[in-house]
Amino acid sequence: MTSGEYNENIDRRMESQCPTPSQPPSAAFDFSDMITGATPYPANFDSFAWIFENNLDEVFPSMPPSPGHDLSTMNVEATWGKMDGQQHLRLVGEGGDAVGPDEQLDDLPQPTPRDHCSPDGVWPMEWHAASAQPLTLPTLGSAGDERDMNSGFFYSIKSVSDSVRAKMVNSIRLPLQRSPWQAVSLANFPPKEKLDHCIDLFFRHMDRTFTVVHRPTFDPGKFPVLTMAMASVGACYTNFEGAHGFSNSLSELVRRLLSFMAEHDPRFLRSDQYLAAKLFQSVQGYCGASRRLFELSESSRSSLVHNAKSMGLFCYRPLPIPEHLDLEDRWHQWINQEKYRRLGWAVYSIDASVSYLHNSRPHLSVSDIDMEMPSSIEHWQAESAQTWAALHPWTDNAPQPLRFKSLCQSLLDRTDDSIRKLNLSHHRYFILTLIRMIWGLKEINSSPMSSLGGVAAQLNTGRDHLQDILDRFLLIRLSLPGQVPLTKVELADAYREAQMIHMSHLHGAGDLVDRLHAFLRSPTDEGLCRQMMHWAAQDAMRVRNVAYHSSQVLAILRNYQSNYPLEPFSAFHAGAVLWFVAQVLPRPTNESNDSVLRLDKIPTCERDLTPTREWVSTGTPVRVSVFGVPNLASDEGKNQVLEQTAALLKRMACWRISQNFLKVVMGLLGSGLTT
Repeated sequence: MTSGEYNENIDRRMESQCPTPSQPPSAAFDFSDMITGATPYPANFDSFAWIFENNLDEVFPSMPPSPGHDLSTMNVEATWGKMDGQQHLRLVGEGGDAVGPDEQLDDLPQPTPRDHCSPDGVWPMEWHAASAQPLTLPTLGSAGDERDMNSGFFYSIKSVSDSVRAKMVNSIRLPLQRSPWQAVSLANFPPKEKLDHCIDLFFRHMDRTFTVVHRPTFDPGKFPVLTMAMASVGACYTNFEGAHGFSNSLSELVRRLLSFMAEHDPRFLRSDQYLAAKLFQSVQGYCGASRRLFELSESSRSSLVHNAKSMGLFCYRPLPIPEHLDLEDRWHQWINQEKYRRLGWAVYSIDASVSYLHNSRPHLSVSDIDMEMPSSIEHWQAESAQTWAALHPWTDNAPQPLRFKSLCQSLLDRTDDSIRKLNLSHHRYFILTLIRMIWGLKEINSSPMSSLGGVAAQLNTGRDHLQDILDRFLLIRLSLPGQVPLTKVELADAYREAQMIHMSHLHGAGDLVDRLHAFLRSPTDEGLCRQMMHWAAQDAMRVRNVAYHSSQVLAILRNYQSNYPLEPFSAFHAGAVLWFVAQVLPRPTNESNDSVLRLDKIPTCERDLTPTREWVSTGTPVRVSVFGVPNLASDEGKNQVLEQTAALLKRMACWRISQNFLKVVMGLLGSGLTT
């Protein structure tokens, strides 16, 4: 099967699920010379470009043109020329009415205009859109500069003509006179009852993962941009028709508002409300199936991390709360401090997660993190100051949180005791840190320089030590349900962390994931196929280990799915790895037909792991199976794995990125490709 036939097969199987986006609108200025290549998005160098349609997509449905206006033949340049500077900035509001810039921005915090800042100011180059003085481009040089220019030129370069200079000036004026965005009708903005429903579902499903908004004191009218970011995420959990399209569109509007706020006054960038809204908008962009929003989320991750670092969130040390304050004031001051702690951890989490979910390098290093751990979830969710105070009757203020670095050291020295003493809600931060470190070692090990001076052997030793600590987390975490009664939410947390640990073994298996991504981009490339087979031939025990851990990921998602936004990434990677491994495992012999080993049986104690460990270590002849796959190493095994992976992805309807992964899986299934 050729690559073209493979792609056509995918399109035929998934045509009903992936509508073709319309072409981008014509522009007043032609910048087409800046766009090169046969396609607007070459997929060769983008970690996830290949899971999206190979064209531009839109996040807004088109609005029918007004009677008498043919948009396809309208002279955009002439139309813009007839407008004054104020009309350029007008947007279509509710009911089709235009909203102009002269109207007071009552819902946006108003900064105080300044013309100058002190040298010690936070923003030494600060400016504001509402400056009291007009802005001007500084003069270059002086009247006597002709003497310097008359000395001649070093090279024969085509001169800047008057027309080129005029084009430069006009290009500069473009963003000053016109909005970069088309008008958007807000006539369909949902009523308050639906917004309340979206926000309620946000707290129901997302508050455990990104606990940065204090629900008991949340006021939707205080920071509308944050409220809308929450609503765009919450809409994904509703059963409303068109919820995902609405979520993408609202997320894009939130992104534009955040960009406007940053340009309006850079101080917004260092506010916790801005950072939280940006965080939620990024989560929606990563998981909402819009290629545009995905790429914008990935490109803005660096600014999210930079702004959090500039706010000091990763080394946050709040001052003690004065005990002379009354109870209500102490509670609110504690809420403010805890909010910054949790915001720092949320930004760290989303940045570190790209290592094992996107196979990309995080912007933060582990050495950047010198934070206090979040306080208990019971303190954070206390409905009143009185309830909050009742959780620590021995003191007026909440207990002082422990510091991350000291706890990390204790994990290395006394692993099991330290894990058992940790607050359960803190486990994921340490697990994520260990995974991020394993990914970093893998990145170094993939360099040709690692073969010098025994570096690779030392890296492998360090990786194995980190992996052992993670496996201790896994066993202690999974044994808890039989020892301590857990709530539904706590059980979901435990299995989500188990899923993360199993995923770490895929990244700890050499360059498997690097090669897998390249192979899935071009599954008909014989050279990439040989690379995959070379990886499998290097270490048979590693192949069996990967088969076990990918099976465990799928089992956890099948039995304990919790609609966590990043679950589709884990399901896809585990399914793709198991599909490949099913083709390279030794075929069963007559000796192994009577012995069956279920790789996806979730252990509850260390004793449950004995048969699997023996098979991974020695390759004992057995018939290995998983749910829906009676014989993983059979000729039918690989396709049965894809069918089970597709079934899981279809169930993950809350986050539409799952359907993009589903398309890739269905393409592999329909193509009959083998390695």
